[in-house]
Amino acid sequence: MKNRYFFSIVILNFNGYWLIRDCLLHIEKQTFSDYEVIVVDNGSTDGSVDFLRRYVSGKKNYKLILLNENKGYTGGNNIGFKHVEGKYILLLNNDAFIKEDFLMRAHQHIKENNEYQMFATKVLRWDDPEIIDKVGHLIYPDGLNRGRGHLQRDEGQFDEVEEILWPDGSAAIYSGELIREVRGFDEVFFAYGDDADLGMRSRLLGYKAQYLPFCISLHKHSSTAGRFSPLKIMLVERNRLFLLVKNFPLKKVLISPYYTFIRYAYNFYGLLKNRGSAGEFKRENGSFKLFFALLKAYVSFFKNLPHILSERRKIQKSRKLSTREICKILEKYRIDVKELTLN
Repeated sequence: MKNRYFFSIVILNFNGYWLIRDCLLHIEKQTFSDYEVIVVDNGSTDGSVDFLRRYVSGKKNYKLILLNENKGYTGGNNIGFKHVEGKYILLLNNDAFIKEDFLMRAHQHIKENNEYQMFATKVLRWDDPEIIDKVGHLIYPDGLNRGRGHLQRDEGQFDEVEEILWPDGSAAIYSGELIREVRGFDEVFFAYGDDADLGMRSRLLGYKAQYLPFCISLHKHSSTAGRFSPLKIMLVERNRLFLLVKNFPLKKVLISPYYTFIRYAYNFYGLLKNRGSAGEFKRENGSFKLFFALLKAYVSFFKNLPHILSERRKIQKSRKLSTREICKILEKYRIDVKELTLN
């Protein structure tokens, strides 16, 4: 397959008129021009569609795909992946705004580094660019993942190019070859944890990820679902179970309830002391909604368990890493439970 562009920028939009407008304006300022933009709208009703039709009109390197319903982050982006004509895919949230030299610097580096097929970038907070949103991911032994460096002040501690676990989907670069081999996102995830699942499936196939600190974006975190909405909590908890059962070695799956118990204990402490994500959720929604969201997560997990087990058989059969190699990676990029729950 011949590539017409070096980059295909895939952006999913759902009722994000003000976000997608600013996202596209930042792309227009790029100092590198060998790219196409594919915008997938997930059935927006806020005026986004009319704006996007006007915006892409006459732009030969823009494609607009309008969906009649919300197919989630996973389904919408998978449709976008089917239309790419670039060698590499920049997966970009509509609430992430890339700096003007982002594509140029990514292009220069990628051309000279064929060893990696996934690239994480430096994602900073839009409301305070001195604060890190994420610079790749870390993972906890029960499958819950979180951005590396989350909420740390950017003081140069993440300014070196280095291998990382996998990128965060808010501003991530993948080779088209990788996306085709892993078949994109697993659509049962719908949203949240999907980029971690894609990243882990890629690692199991032998692909590696690298962090590019000079590719910078500003992120309006959780602009679509809300940072601590009950829906987000349900999806995050359910999807970490999906990721765990699909991808982890069996012995890691069997021991994971022990680590979940520890994590829940720290979350309960956070509820009592109004600390961490549990404390913030309590302030916004109350404790009852948190427990109800977790209950819904487990109900949904067991409902989808046949699909997850079917996917596990395929993944474990085709993986190229040994159990020992997988365990070594999971331990190397493990996040501490206190950092995960109380910071």
